[in-house]
Amino acid sequence: MSALSHLLRQGRGQIKETTTNHLFRLIRAKFSKEETNAVINWLKHPSGQYGCEITEQEVVATIIRVIQKFVGTYETTHVNFQSFSEWCMQKGYTKKPLAEQKK
Repeated sequence: MSALSHLLRQGRGQIKETTTNHLFRLIRAKFSKEETNAVINWLKHPSGQYGCEITEQEVVATIIRVIQKFVGTYETTHVNFQSFSEWCMQKGYTKKPLAEQKK
């Protein structure tokens, strides 16, 4: 399954998460379902304010969510995931790699 296909299926809730230690689960522990899914829901079903601005942080959090879910489900990673992970660490979004394969 391609990463794009996974992204599309994940967005529709068709792939089960295998762990609870993902960034999204940590965020969900602190904020409501509505708050944590506001941007995703707006992208899927545009309503409300026209011209909503999506911050870089929201985009980064969404991509991290997908990468962690993919790696957790398929127990593999991709060179592009690693590159994005390095970028996130350089920009200060995270202090450790996003996805580490089981040893």
